[in-house]
Order: sequence, then structure tokens, then C-alpha cells
Amino acid sequence: MLIPLLGILIGSILIDRITHLAELLSGLLLFGIGAHLVFQTFAEQIRQAPPRTLTIPAIIMLALSVSIDSFPVGISLGMSGFQTTLAIALFGSVSMCAAWTSLLIAKKVQRNLDRSLTWISGAILCLIGLKIIFYS
Repeated sequence: MLIPLLGILIGSILIDRITHLAELLSGLLLFGIGAHLVFQTFAEQIRQAPPRTLTIPAIIMLALSVSIDSFPVGISLGMSGFQTTLAIALFGSVSMCAAWTSLLIAKKVQRNLDRSLTWISGAILCLIGLKIIFYS
């Protein structure tokens, strides 16, 4: 919720100055993070390394990196004068539901497959990044 709020505040200040640049940078960042996840997952499977547990700082960084795609959306909403409270409430509730659902699904799938599926989230991040880069 903080990333889109920051985007809305900056968007209301900057209006048309950096929208395209912010979209391009967020797309590149998402693609880079996704590619890193994919390559890291397959490198760990080749080495047969034991699965790592995520620390709190790693989870926070992952959440921030995934939320970065909402930054240009926030800028666009800020430029259009969209109601800030409604936008933040929608961002927060939809993100929470999606994250909770994906955690429950991942828990079931992980238990049944007993191997790392991090590459799937990396591939999804790459696709979202490419969509932002080429279709924004």
C-alpha cells in the first residue's frame, strides 16, 4: 500500500514529467528480479543445495520488489486526480487477498511436490516486467 501511495503523491507533483521513465524502470526491475529468481532456482537444483528459509529482511525486500510495479500506476492515479483513500484501500485489499491465496496454494503444491517452485514466481515477474516495458 505504501508504494502506490508514494506513486500517487509523486504523480500529483510531477504530472507528465517521468511517467514513461518510471514505467520502463519498473518493468526492467521486475524482469531483472524475475530472471534472477529463475536462474537462482535452477542453480540451486543443480547443486542440490538444501532449501533456504527466508529471513524477515529478505521477505520485506521481496515484498518491496514485487510492489514496485504499482509505483507507475500510483503516479498515473495521482496525475488523474483519483481519490487517494479509495485507491490505497483497493491496492491493499486486492494485494492482501492475492498474496494470501498464493501462499495457501504454494503451501499445498510445495508439500506435494517437495521441491522449489521459485522459478514460477520468477517467470511471472519476468512476464509482468515485459508487459510493462512493451505495452505501457
